[in-house]
Amino acid sequence: MEFKGTKGEWIIAKRSTVVVMCGERSVANTGGFQDSNEIETQNENEANAKLIAAAPLLLAELISIMESCKGNAKHSIGLNNKAYTEIYQSAEKAIEKALK
Repeated sequence: MEFKGTKGEWIIAKRSTVVVMCGERSVANTGGFQDSNEIETQNENEANAKLIAAAPLLLAELISIMESCKGNAKHSIGLNNKAYTEIYQSAEKAIEKALK
């Protein structure tokens, strides 16, 4: 499976809303929702944008870690079989969710 989203570095651009950009392309907009606490909402929008902007790098790193953990890596990180299997399966599900 391969990431089919917008390739390149995703950055945060503050405009009238908080936008995640890749070059000149808008990838995501975390603004638009307003409530009675505008400052808190803006802080949440910025935090959401930071996570979205980091998503491609986080995904790539998780895939890299998963590839390096195949085989006997569980012994070198000190996990028992059950813990290792649970962590590995959870990471596989996260990758699948991101790529399907």
